[in-house]
Amino acid sequence: MSIRRGALLPFLAVLFIGPVRAQAPCGTQQTGFVHYPPASGARGGGVELIPTVVHVHYGGMVQPVGPLTVEAIIDTCNRMLHAANAGLADVVPDFQGVVGDAGLELRLATIDGNGQCMSGIQYHPYDPDLGPPNTLTATLNTRNYLNIHILPAQNSFAVFPGLVSAPVDMGDVIVLSTYDALFRPDVLAHEVGHWGGLYHTWGNTNASDVACGDDYIADTPETAGSPVGSCDTGLSECTPGVVENVQNVMDYSECRLMFTQGQADHVQAVLADTTRVRHAIHLAANLLATGVTNPPTCALQGGIYHRRFENCAGTTVEFTALATGGVPDSLRWTFTGGTPTTSAQDAPDVLYTATGSYDVQLVLWHQGQAVAVQNSLAVNVPNANANGLPLVTTLPFTEDFENGFGFPQPHMVLVDDGTPTWEPFSGAGFASSNCLRVPAEALTANDTSVFLFGNCDLSGLVQPAVRFRVAASYYPFSSFATVEVLFRDLCSSIFTGNVWYVGPLYDWATDHGPNYVPQADSEWHEVVATFPVWNLATSAEFGVRLRRPSVPGSYTPEAFYLDDLYVGEADMATAVPEMQASGGLLLMPNPARDRVRVQRTSGSGPAHLEVL
Repeated sequence: MSIRRGALLPFLAVLFIGPVRAQAPCGTQQTGFVHYPPASGARGGGVELIPTVVHVHYGGMVQPVGPLTVEAIIDTCNRMLHAANAGLADVVPDFQGVVGDAGLELRLATIDGNGQCMSGIQYHPYDPDLGPPNTLTATLNTRNYLNIHILPAQNSFAVFPGLVSAPVDMGDVIVLSTYDALFRPDVLAHEVGHWGGLYHTWGNTNASDVACGDDYIADTPETAGSPVGSCDTGLSECTPGVVENVQNVMDYSECRLMFTQGQADHVQAVLADTTRVRHAIHLAANLLATGVTNPPTCALQGGIYHRRFENCAGTTVEFTALATGGVPDSLRWTFTGGTPTTSAQDAPDVLYTATGSYDVQLVLWHQGQAVAVQNSLAVNVPNANANGLPLVTTLPFTEDFENGFGFPQPHMVLVDDGTPTWEPFSGAGFASSNCLRVPAEALTANDTSVFLFGNCDLSGLVQPAVRFRVAASYYPFSSFATVEVLFRDLCSSIFTGNVWYVGPLYDWATDHGPNYVPQADSEWHEVVATFPVWNLATSAEFGVRLRRPSVPGSYTPEAFYLDDLYVGEADMATAVPEMQASGGLLLMPNPARDRVRVQRTSGSGPAHLEVL
């Protein structure tokens, strides 16, 4: 075995393919690999049915996966297990002759562990504030059912077949991340391969493209596995002249299409092994008990789940059809006042352009049954001018409180709380003589002073930020005071009423004494607040809120000062390759009054910057 690019890792069986193609653990090994005698020939044409229950978890920003989509996911997996999937003609000649039919077929169970009717798809809402769902709670007996949990996990994974002599393991499940379920049709087949006892093609590790290894299957050549997301069908690094099986479902490549005959034989041997927990799951008695054979007639029931995304241009509602008692053969939506007005998808997106109450109807059909569900939906389409401030379309937005500044401004207003609040001050400033301040006052109750500025269209920025400078003095009880940066998108219900930055945002180390007024630029401290998805906001309102606690009458808080307000692109480092240096530099921030950073990231010698 040769070692490349790193060391072997402890085994956790495989795959995470998320929005960014990354690699992560995908399962746990319960027992060592079992070496079965080679099959005497190609496996017969029979098929082993596997009673399956799909648990769909949803909540918060995670929409449930609809029943038609679940069926499509199972069907795609079965096609790959049966070597009946599209694209097999693209398998390279080296492996055309060893494409294998694993002889498994996942079938949705129709009877649960208590003998009650079910559809084989179970929906589990959860509260995202309480953390991710506990997959073990809803799992049916793992000796009788293959439990597949679709949930907002980072990793998809499966568990290897354990021993019958061991206690029943309710964690013996397949977890399929919501992303993989919706966008990676090969992932479930990969995880079923692990569930059936297959290693990765490179062996007992979850790290591909590291070390040449063996999966103990005769017709899969030694390999280190593909780099995640790649597809080098001519890869031949471990054995000179031998092409590696990059298109194998148990690889990490972008072009997984096939199992080999050796892998199929191994999975069948696992099912036939009476010492392994997979043995009983496909037997006739269990197929009857789980409703795979001779399924009962269950009463179909329907439901509607929805999630709103408000926007000034129109509110989009994501709908999902829910069904219990059976998986619908087809369905039809009717959306009064929405676009589209009808749909046959189980998870359509519908646009409403005006605030109002709208009727939504869902009709489900299953084996001659028809079930209708009717809901009335309240839709709000927000107003971009809800705060009374005109839209700022040119950024950056800056304010240095000079040149006779006063309130109200076209893009800045005060929230009057009945106590002394923000006011222009001409006795100090950062590199200037003017700023904004909250004056000192004796506090007998908690004081909150807020000024709002916006609304700003941040959609054209890479990383929006709010930046300003503050100056304050230490005084007793000052450590209980906080400054909060507020943000909400007036055109969206996603970002509403949130505090994005909280803290004593200045240096408490120095007691400047009573009636403090900053005298030097060194007394001003910069505050920067940002959040990765602020650039989704087309009408962002910001606020700066000073909170001061009540204090005993013998103490008087000092004033709080703020200057150089900025809303625009974050102060980002910009790297320019040497060969492109003559093409110009991007300066951040821009415009800038007091600071521009330029950093040479490679090479040596002077860097020349000309600013016009």
